[in-house]
Amino acid sequence: MTGSVLSAPENRPTLQITMGLSHQLWRYALVLGSAQLAMSLWFWQFSIHLESIIEPWQIGLTVSTGTLALLIAYSFCGALSDILGRKRTIILALVPMIIGLVSLYLLPFWPLLPAAYGVFMLGRGMMIVMSRAIPADEIAATSNTDPVKKFAMMLVPSYVSESIGPLAGGWLLAQGFSHEDLYLLGAAIAALTLALAQVAVRESLASGLRTEARQSSRAALREFGPTFWLMAGGMAGIYFAFKMAAPYFGNLSVGEWNMDIHIYAAAWSLYSAMCVLLSYVMSGLADRSRRLFLFAALSGNAVLMALFSIGSGTSLMFVLIAAWAAPQVVWVSAESSLVTDGVPSHRKGNALSIYRLMMVSTGLVASYVGSLIWTITGSLRFLYFLSSSITACLLVLLAVAMSKMHLRPSRHHASS
Repeated sequence: MTGSVLSAPENRPTLQITMGLSHQLWRYALVLGSAQLAMSLWFWQFSIHLESIIEPWQIGLTVSTGTLALLIAYSFCGALSDILGRKRTIILALVPMIIGLVSLYLLPFWPLLPAAYGVFMLGRGMMIVMSRAIPADEIAATSNTDPVKKFAMMLVPSYVSESIGPLAGGWLLAQGFSHEDLYLLGAAIAALTLALAQVAVRESLASGLRTEARQSSRAALREFGPTFWLMAGGMAGIYFAFKMAAPYFGNLSVGEWNMDIHIYAAAWSLYSAMCVLLSYVMSGLADRSRRLFLFAALSGNAVLMALFSIGSGTSLMFVLIAAWAAPQVVWVSAESSLVTDGVPSHRKGNALSIYRLMMVSTGLVASYVGSLIWTITGSLRFLYFLSSSITACLLVLLAVAMSKMHLRPSRHHASS
């Protein structure tokens, strides 16, 4: 190894840890949370807005365009950040986010709308990879200490933004602002985030590891290890089933659940607030048995998808959305921890990027398949029940894949 994982100022025998993260990671997390606010302000109502101006099959193509942009980002972002560094990649990612949001404000009509959304999602995909790669650097530097907790707590500011965004966006719509105005405000927030990233964070990946990444071969898939490939094979079908239905949750809520759009905004904020409240505790528990808790989270997600397909009423929706937070928090953090287990330090960004590329590839087809099922059946409830049923069957295959994994033991840091 030619360099340490953390940059020199952070390369200390003992990092000062607060709620699972070093101060360096908290600064990165705040930048990522600010970038999330640029999206959360409007994303909760995006499919609802689209339904008012284009047809369901066009919504499906728009979502698929965004998914394709994510795939493009995932195909290069991890390797790029291993070479350029995490900070520079975050700054670079914010540029297409700003351009895409300004374009959504200026060009909210078919067929230019999918292109604008795709440009935004290119930058968004790069930010997603960074939200996983940055904590992976510190996990490697601290001998696999609390890996699930680090991945989970890194997202807490983003969950706060997801909680605030729908409430603020719903209030602005109630005051007479248009959907397009939300996109413009999101662009302004993204521009402020770019300035914040420039001054608030230091590079987390040492120059030695960046040099090592440049000198090693680009196609180093063999270095990812067997756990990576077992996770990819076990999770691909589950992602497909989930992505068939998940993009149309807003439409289900205000359509077949008959919720007011402002009530739906409040429900979405409740979900994100619960993610904030549960992240520390749930991730700490998941660190004790990453495979078991990931399997339980995915099972719980399948049950909730089924309940979304048969339930009704505002009160039940709030209960289900609040309950949804627990499996989602564990899913995201435990999955990232397992994917990077055993991957060399100079390859972690690349491994996370390739994994996201493979998982989101399923969504490229799945979201359009879901829109066709919606169009043919006229029912999103049926689509959600189908998604739940497929997931339940595929969990058996995931259990087999998990049984073959040989994981490094995770260590635990005393709370501070």
